[in-house]
Order: sequence, then C-alpha cells, then structure tokens
Amino acid sequence: MKLFIIGNGFDLAHHLPTRFFDFRTFLSHAQPGFLEQFEAHYNLYPESSKSVQEKFLWKDFELKLSNINETLALSEGTDINLGLEIEDIGVESTIYCYVENLLGNIDRLPKYIKTWMQSIRIRDCLPRTSQIGISPEDMFVTFNYTAVLENVYHLANEQVIHIHGSLRAYTTDPIVGHGNSQCIRRMQKEVSKLLYSFDEKKRGAYRAVLDYYKKTFKDVKKYYHLLTPLRNKSIEEIIVVGHSIGDIDIPYFEEIDRLTGKSKNWTVYYHSIQKAESKRNGLTKAGISERRISMKEEQSFFDLIDDTAASEYAAHLAEFARKNKPKKKQCAPLL
Repeated sequence: MKLFIIGNGFDLAHHLPTRFFDFRTFLSHAQPGFLEQFEAHYNLYPESSKSVQEKFLWKDFELKLSNINETLALSEGTDINLGLEIEDIGVESTIYCYVENLLGNIDRLPKYIKTWMQSIRIRDCLPRTSQIGISPEDMFVTFNYTAVLENVYHLANEQVIHIHGSLRAYTTDPIVGHGNSQCIRRMQKEVSKLLYSFDEKKRGAYRAVLDYYKKTFKDVKKYYHLLTPLRNKSIEEIIVVGHSIGDIDIPYFEEIDRLTGKSKNWTVYYHSIQKAESKRNGLTKAGISERRISMKEEQSFFDLIDDTAASEYAAHLAEFARKNKPKKKQCAPLL
C-alpha cells in the first residue's frame, strides 16, 4: 500500500487553471473592488508586471497573509478625521470596522475561493499518470480543493483525505492561511497595553489588526485528526507529487511521518532541478532523514502525455470502478 501526498502541481499537470494567478484573474472579473483593496494592503508582488504575478504561488500568498502593511492600516485607522465636534469618544467600534474593511474583509476569501473552484471544469479532464487507480488500497492526502482524484481516477471517498477542504459534500470549506503565530502574540501584547487607554481610535485599530491575524492563521494542528485513518494502514512507501513542501505545511509532514512509524521511504517528484533541493530541505525540516528521501523527475510520474493513451487509461479506470462498485444492501422484505 502506498500513500500519495498531492499538491497543486498535480492539478496543473492535468491542465487545470488552479494557479494563484488564475484565482486573481477570477477576482479581477468577479470582485474587482475586493481585489484592488486586498492587494493594496498585502504588497503581494515586489513589482506589478504580469510575469511576476504569474510566478506567484499559493505558498507565497499564504506567507504574505501575515505580512500586511500593518503600519499603513494602523495609521489610517488612528489618523482618520471623523468630523466630530467633541473628542473621539464612543468610536472604537467604528474604527474597528473601518480598519477591518481596509484589510479586505478577509472573511470573504474562502467564499470567493469556493466560487472560483466551482467554475473550474474537470468533466473532460483526462488522467495523466498510470500510477494512480491501479490499487484500491492506496491512500491519498491532497491539499487541493478539486475532486480530480475521485472524478478522474474514480477513487473511493474513503481513500482520499482533503486536508484543506474541498467542494465535496463530505469535507469542510476551503482552508487558507498563514502559520505565523508570532504576529498574533505581538499584537495581543499591544492590545493588552491599550485595554484601559482612553484612545479609542487606537484601541479599535489595533483590535482589528489582531483579529485579522487570528482569522488568517492556519492552525494545522486543528486538522491533524483528519490524518488519523493513516494510523492503522500498512503503508509501505510515501510519494509526494506536486507539493512545494513549504514551511506552513511542514507540520503536516511531521505528523504523517509520525503516524506511519517514522521509518517509511519518501519519494518526491520535482518539476525542476531548482525546486528539488527546497523540497528535500522541507522534508528534512520535518525530521525525515535524507537516507529515506528519493528525488525523481516529475516527467517519470506523469507518463500519460498522449491523449490517446490517457483516454484508454480513463476507460480502464471507469471499467475497473464499475466492476468494483460496492453493491447496495438489500432490505429484508416486510412480513
């Protein structure tokens, strides 16, 4: 039995538009006001050229969620002139809402991601690897929101763990966030100092920034329970495909290694030689020794480049799924 860990590069290899740039393009048409306000405070790109934007990855975006222009947000909240004839009394809630709006109403982000994902068609998507679907025992941990594994490779729901949610009815909504708990602790100290302050504008602004950091924090330990099915599986090898193994997700790899006995060999497929070393470093940060890590070129995994071969394998998978479909239990006749 093998365990596959799937990242966004897997969906991209199936020619699906799931890059962060694709999401940004969707927002530019569906929610241009949100996008403009959002990017103004996040400094997502070192420059605004399209070539830079196209190279921006989901892991880069998640890192940026904790690197907002905090000084700008706080100064705009504390320096705003409310036009009151008396001192700024009773304005904390007003300033809180104002700064919250400046930060892009981050609560709307998962909703927009879900709406965008629903617009991506996978009906005509063909399988691009012959290594998936050949064993009904294999398990999959996917960081993707799409149902490529279930719909294209006909995997059973029980085989697939959507660690960050998906569009499937049996999973949570899409999850996205940063892993910087230090910014939360730092801002909590600032808010505590202002607890008995008469400066309501400052208190409202700082509370809004603190709540923003909390809302965008991805506490990976909250999702460890989704990985518990791996504990009782006889997993012999772990295969990583299309995942960058960035710092935010390293705790997941630590937990997977722990649940599988800290003894399994890991095979990591890389898209370019430049990314191979960063993937290896990610696993070693997770406590996986280099002697258990094997690196392979991604081309050897995605072996169904030709559409004819891919269509033939798709037909094979569909037939295999049909023959192995669990039979519905027959109800006993009423007496």
